[in-house]
Amino acid sequence: MKTVFLDTETTGLRGRYAGGTDEIVELAILDNRGRPIVNQLVCPTRRRSWPEAQRIHGISPAMVDRAPTLEALLPTVADALRDCLVVIYNAAFDLQFFPEAVFSASQVKCAMLRYAQWKGDWNHRYGNPRWHKLHVAARATGFDSDIEWHRALGDTIACRHVWRYLERCG
Repeated sequence: MKTVFLDTETTGLRGRYAGGTDEIVELAILDNRGRPIVNQLVCPTRRRSWPEAQRIHGISPAMVDRAPTLEALLPTVADALRDCLVVIYNAAFDLQFFPEAVFSASQVKCAMLRYAQWKGDWNHRYGNPRWHKLHVAARATGFDSDIEWHRALGDTIACRHVWRYLERCG
């Protein structure tokens, strides 16, 4: 089974397929060798502005105005993920922005949960392994590349590094 890495940037924290109104504004999928399969801005169909999210990822409404919608990209995304192990840092977050059918022919793993288990810091408040932000996990595993954090392509590159580190060491 091939491994691919996926990340999204969004208009907010509540995905439309989980009862929210937020949508994807950028999507990246990398193959296991680190080559982009998809690296695309996405035009949301419901939201017209997202100032809080824009402060984090820097993606403005003007940047996505002429980009394809997620619905237009879904066949390409489904093809890229078919019969693959799809690794996502904080998979529960990203999955809520896609219809379930996109992942029906693939297996999804969460790099954040795997890193948390490997790291072994216990979160006494929630009774589970402590979750770490992607940049923390990446730096702790020796990642020192100059990427754009909080952009889909940069975050997939960092996620791939963390996952490959855990495959070797954990």
